[in-house]
Amino acid sequence: MDVTTPKIINAIQKYHIQQNRSKGIWALKNILTRQLSEDKVSLSEQGKRKELISRLTREVVNNLISAKNQPEIVQEIKQELEDEYGHKLVFKFDPKEKSLTVRREDKRQLSETEQEELIKKLWNITYKKLNSVLSP
Repeated sequence: MDVTTPKIINAIQKYHIQQNRSKGIWALKNILTRQLSEDKVSLSEQGKRKELISRLTREVVNNLISAKNQPEIVQEIKQELEDEYGHKLVFKFDPKEKSLTVRREDKRQLSETEQEELIKKLWNITYKKLNSVLSP
């Protein structure tokens, strides 16, 4: 095989171009990694607290509100919602559909709009209650 000077120069130039591209890619990767790690660190204590309260609220709304044995705080939340609505309410969480249904204790079915409003109120009441309980 004949290896001529132009072939060697061409191979070195291609190697140099590839090396420069890989350096650029590594630099870009390092910049992005640094930015992502700074974003994670910059999450404030208040942000962490809000996220925790949101997760707890979701847990209460989806699981505990429809449980038979409810903690005291869940009973208070439910009572506050019933006082606002004016009727006793029954909550049922369907794990297959991952949805919460609300109906009156007297078996009267609520409209879709009423259910959505009650669930929003339930969410807000729960969030406020948990926020006040967990406040420093």
